[in-house]
Amino acid sequence: MLRWRSEATEATMRRSGRPRLRLRLPLVTLFLLVLLPLSLGQDQAGNTGTETSTSTSSTSSASVSSSTVRTSPTFLSRSSSSGTSTATTTRSAYEVAPTVLLADEGVTYNFTLNRTAPAFLAHFANNVTDRALGVILNIGQLAPNGSEPLPKVIVTTEDNYLPHDGRRSRTSGGSARTGYNIGEGNSWQIVWDNGFGNWTHGVDRNWNVANHSAVAPRLLIGRGINDDVILDPTLIGAGNVTVYLGYTVLDTPPGGYFDYTKVGGIDATHPYFGDSSATEALVFSPLRLADKPPQPKYPNYTLPGPELSLPDFKAILNGSEAANNNTFLFGGRAQSVTFVVLPTSSTPSELSNSAAAIRAEVALLPPADTPTVNSNGSMWTTVGGTAGFRDYVVFGNLKPSTNYTVWAVGADGITMSQPAWFTTKQATFRCPLLLPTTMCPGVGYASPLSDSPSTLSAIPQEYADFIAASLQAFEVSVLTGACGRDRYSFVSDCADCYAAYREWLCRLVLPQCAGDDVAFVDVDPSGPQSPYRLDRTLESPRNTNISSSTGTPTYPIDYFELMPCINTCTRVSQLCPSSLQWNCPRRHFNANESYAFVTGNNALGDGSANTGWPATDVYGNRWCNGLL
Repeated sequence: MLRWRSEATEATMRRSGRPRLRLRLPLVTLFLLVLLPLSLGQDQAGNTGTETSTSTSSTSSASVSSSTVRTSPTFLSRSSSSGTSTATTTRSAYEVAPTVLLADEGVTYNFTLNRTAPAFLAHFANNVTDRALGVILNIGQLAPNGSEPLPKVIVTTEDNYLPHDGRRSRTSGGSARTGYNIGEGNSWQIVWDNGFGNWTHGVDRNWNVANHSAVAPRLLIGRGINDDVILDPTLIGAGNVTVYLGYTVLDTPPGGYFDYTKVGGIDATHPYFGDSSATEALVFSPLRLADKPPQPKYPNYTLPGPELSLPDFKAILNGSEAANNNTFLFGGRAQSVTFVVLPTSSTPSELSNSAAAIRAEVALLPPADTPTVNSNGSMWTTVGGTAGFRDYVVFGNLKPSTNYTVWAVGADGITMSQPAWFTTKQATFRCPLLLPTTMCPGVGYASPLSDSPSTLSAIPQEYADFIAASLQAFEVSVLTGACGRDRYSFVSDCADCYAAYREWLCRLVLPQCAGDDVAFVDVDPSGPQSPYRLDRTLESPRNTNISSSTGTPTYPIDYFELMPCINTCTRVSQLCPSSLQWNCPRRHFNANESYAFVTGNNALGDGSANTGWPATDVYGNRWCNGLL
């Protein structure tokens, strides 16, 4: 918390735009401070520390690299006009820090703080000071072992202007619209949240853009800054600390609602873990856009058939095709998503909310331990139980039986999801990963369809033939009713019934392989504690009646099957007309021979979130094969 000395001092601060605080130090301390190195020297003659848009002759100019990271000046030495060294004194950090102009929205600025350059004073171009803006900061590097104190970031405005609190991440108990910056009057300090910090400017307490012209904020970013905003050399520490800064300017008119989702930061969502093999993992981004294929209508009520006709995601992104629900969910923007994965043991726990720090840790991994991208793209899927568009990636070069942490990061480099965790399978695991397809958009896991470990992007033909024939037969049965004209339910129609049958069929014909029968971690102790699995061999496969025009397909390897959640069956009976007479096995009889469930109560533990214990969680635990 910043401490104010007197009413006179406070009045001076309001006039000057920065705190000028009286220094009360013993004479011995003052004498020692005269001998400080030149790196903390005085301003040149006539320079009172007021901000300028250009650096002094001894401060390097900012430049933009090919990675759109703008590098700040990296030293703070000052010399006298005669060229000889001058003695240094302890001074306000505002007067010592060189000024950096934040002129380019969309550029990430990089401040490296050390003994030579302990602080910088950043300010915005005049053309952004009368609009609402959001600032995002990441700590990208700490000194070895994280032993150095975190840098301070102090925001000041030119008069008393009380902006809304900044946002903090949900990981520390906050929400997307509440924060915990501290301060008073015209000076506030941004508090770090595991390497993440932010500041919202030009917004009132109701999240409306201020009706008056916003005053220009300045950000003092530095190490060795004490509570009186004095640069204390004894507090600077050794090594480097890197701070990344990016900002977004909104053109919302005064009085309009400030759309905080456009600013970026820590998103509430998690990546969706599909499955892993011994050395690969299939991971999906948080849902980027919720959408459904066009729904049939009476009198031309035509079901989609075996291969779904899906919307064009790229066309929706560029605006040439409308979506049924054109609301972008990840970060509130139509931005692409990349993934960052680290061995959990290498995750910087003290900087776990900083995209910059996590990427820096990946760069430090030796080549033998660095995950590779074996496949990636975007597709419409129903993984996770919700229809819509997600990005996906297949990571390779992973270690068997190893814990990993994964994040999704937006194209802006500062919007980041919550982490998700997973464990790779044991070295003897043999099932390849299968990507979602237009026939089975909810399948994204390891399946025993090949004796090769290579990832499958298409369903092998013999299984696809059987699924297609079954869907066509079911379509005939469903359409015997008056679909689209007479309603058998107020909550579902024939298309919903057909989609539920597709999900059930795909999971039975394309079973999911389970890994070792090991206990789960970080789970509800009253729920499932390990995967529900059965041993399947070449002599005793799950499905003995599969046939197709190309012959009878068989599963080419022995495997352990992760049993389908019983809700994959009961959803069909819930969404389809009773005339189909769809029946599922009962829990108290022989249901456990074909499905996984918890307790004998039909209202609990069927693999869905709304009945307790969803099929999977953010720790990579999966006790049955089904929807969330």
